[in-house]
Order: sequence, then structure tokens, then C-alpha cells
Amino acid sequence: MKRLLIWTLLLMLGGCASGSSSFKKAEKFSTAGKADNAVMAYAEALEKDPDNAEYKARLQVARQKAAILHGKRGDELLANKEFEASRQEYQLASGLDGSIETNLDKARIAELYVDVSKKITESRTMIRDRRFKQASQVVDDALALVPDYQPSLDLRKELDRRASTMIDGVELEVSSDDPITLNFKSANLPDVFDILTQLSGIRFILDDSMRTQTTTLYLEEATFSQAFELLLRMNKLDKKILNSKTIILFPNSKDKQ
Repeated sequence: MKRLLIWTLLLMLGGCASGSSSFKKAEKFSTAGKADNAVMAYAEALEKDPDNAEYKARLQVARQKAAILHGKRGDELLANKEFEASRQEYQLASGLDGSIETNLDKARIAELYVDVSKKITESRTMIRDRRFKQASQVVDDALALVPDYQPSLDLRKELDRRASTMIDGVELEVSSDDPITLNFKSANLPDVFDILTQLSGIRFILDDSMRTQTTTLYLEEATFSQAFELLLRMNKLDKKILNSKTIILFPNSKDKQ
């Protein structure tokens, strides 16, 4: 019995000594500003000496300091648009000290930006594959999550521009996005389309029957697609897209079809 008591006492003393060693390491880490190392060392000391009130108190303080540091890192990463890394930092901060509720809120914000970034990447892949309708829907979903995210807004503008030059499933290589203004009175139709070629870079091949046709048109601040479709409707014309730079025009009649 006496021998058992001696062994128990030795084990207790050994545990305290080991806890003391970890505590000293934790103190050094804390002084050096190594918050995460300090937390681990204090936790190790407390594990070896669970009833030590000083260890508990120091561990709590260390966790709070580490949480503040991770929260600040999260802010910096979020500002630099490193969304996944910032989310991880905020989650670490929240795990270390749950009393700082803003870290959990910021983690949710960072998660939103992670999702939006993935959607923008997905949309760009769809654009490369010429799946413009699907790309447009994904961008709209991204804007629903974060309405003021600039990459989403920029991609929305790009898709709108592409839509204005998309005719019969072909994206025309329009040379300028500048608004088009046309003002003609009884002008020869070939001359009108020559002007449109100068403004857009798109070449038009006209059916011979259109050479003497005239048109009157006033259009201000329109897209290429708007100007082109209006000319077709007003002059009862049809079209055949030859390639991204060339369009064949002819009267909208059965024999010409």
C-alpha cells in the first residue's frame, strides 16, 4: 500500500513537472508573439495539469489573442480578394474565440464570395464554349448573391455586348461597341449599308435587286443589332450569315429564299 502511494505521488509530480515545462514554452511563445504556438503549448500544459487555474486563465487569454490575429489576417485577405484563405482565417478565429461574433459573420461573407468567384469562373468557361445563355444565367445567379461584385458586373456587361452582336446563333466580330446613329432620307440602300460597314466592320453582300432601292431612316444611339434589324424590317429584307464578318442580304420573298 505504501509503495502504491509513492508511485501515485511520483506520477502526479511528473505530470506537474511536464505541465510546467509546457507552460514555460507557452510563455515564451506568447512573449514572442507566436499566438498559435502559445495556444497549443498552454493547452498541452492544461491537459497535463487539468486543475491548474493559472493554466486555464492563460490559455483563455492566448485563444483570444490568436483569434484577434486570425481575424485581422482574414480582413487583409478579404481586402485582397483571397476569399477562400480569408474564410479559413475567420473560421479559425471563430473556433478560437466564439465570443467575437463578427468573425463568424465575416466567414459567411467570405463564403459568399467564394461561391460567386466559382460561378464567374464557370460562366467564363461557358462563354469559351459559346454557351452564352447558360453563362448569362450563372452570372445572374452570382449577382443575386453579391449584387455589387465588380467581376460579376463586368461579365454581365460583356454578355450584354455579345448579345447585341449575336445574330442567328453567330457572334459577329463588330469592330466597335460605340452607339450607332443613322440619319438618312431617301438614300440608296447600298450606301446606307456601306455606312453601317464603316461603323461596324461587318461586310454586307447585297442582292442585285437591292441596288436601286432607297430608304429613309433616323436612329439615334442604337446598338449594331438594333440598327441592322430595323433596316431589315423597314426594307423587307432577309439575311444569311456567311461568317462572323460577312452577311448576305436579299429581299424577303419566296423566290429569293
